[in-house]
Amino acid sequence: MPALNSEPPRLLREVGAAGIACVCVDTLFNSFEVLKVRSQLQLTSTPIPQLARELVEVGGVGALALPGLGATWLRGLTYTGFRIGAYPEAKRRLQRVSGLQDSFWLCASAGLLTGSIGAALFTPVDVIRVRLQGDPKAFSHQPALLRTIRAFPMVVARGGWHALYSGWSACVLRAALLSSSQLASYDCAKSSAKRLEIAAEGPAMHTMCSFTSGLIAQTIVQPVDTVRTVMLAGYTGGGGLIACAASILREAGPLGLYRGYLPAILRQGPVIAMQMPLIEELRRLFGLGYIDAPLVDFDGSVSVRPGCEASPAMVLGPMPVPVPVPGIRTLA
Repeated sequence: MPALNSEPPRLLREVGAAGIACVCVDTLFNSFEVLKVRSQLQLTSTPIPQLARELVEVGGVGALALPGLGATWLRGLTYTGFRIGAYPEAKRRLQRVSGLQDSFWLCASAGLLTGSIGAALFTPVDVIRVRLQGDPKAFSHQPALLRTIRAFPMVVARGGWHALYSGWSACVLRAALLSSSQLASYDCAKSSAKRLEIAAEGPAMHTMCSFTSGLIAQTIVQPVDTVRTVMLAGYTGGGGLIACAASILREAGPLGLYRGYLPAILRQGPVIAMQMPLIEELRRLFGLGYIDAPLVDFDGSVSVRPGCEASPAMVLGPMPVPVPVPGIRTLA
């Protein structure tokens, strides 16, 4: 009888590595997420230091660090774990199906796909997290250890099952933009760093590239992020994503879409800077190796992966094998 393979499937290990890393890092920076959500839900722009001071004066340090923490863990293991963990497999499959060369646009397409699917599947988790962080008093009568789980039926009781999918369109749009910009820029930054010999593959390179990708991604998604937070918190204006964005623009102007940008950057930059290196190391621990960087950089130049330095097959395809002919000596 053949031996049974007890090793978990590769995709499960990839999602697991990403999920565990996200839970660890998101826990450290949950206070910045709380500040971002509170700032986005305000009609007036209270300075972030003043908002933080007010929260601490009322509820202590726990009022910053603890709201929605259980939902943050659940979100890391589900949505974030999927959108980052499934990215390498999505990239491999898209390349196989399309025949496209490994490039920035292939990476962006793979990130867009995993981000969209992850958000579509796990929007209810995001709804609960935003409700717990935006209005923790509404759930304070529940035991702390059960607060996240009991929040689901509470939201359904107040607004029906569809309340768990409020802001679904904004979640999917944000996740698509976030994953495509973050993961593609991270991959291509790694490729450029190798090509320019700035750093060798390892934690230092991963930290530098992931910090850069975090700044790029948050700047791109911030307007959608603000609209999403307002919708998840229970926006009742009607009309969906466009109407909500228009409402914010009427009340606060274009800068209203960038409410909460400072705490978002203070969270997202360090989070992604720590998140991706930790994911890379957990991937090695799980026998997966580092995430492959694309062969083609932002400028279209061809990079070289370790072990492929002299391989013309990267660009030209496999070379024909010479057939020996009797009486004719071939060059080695």
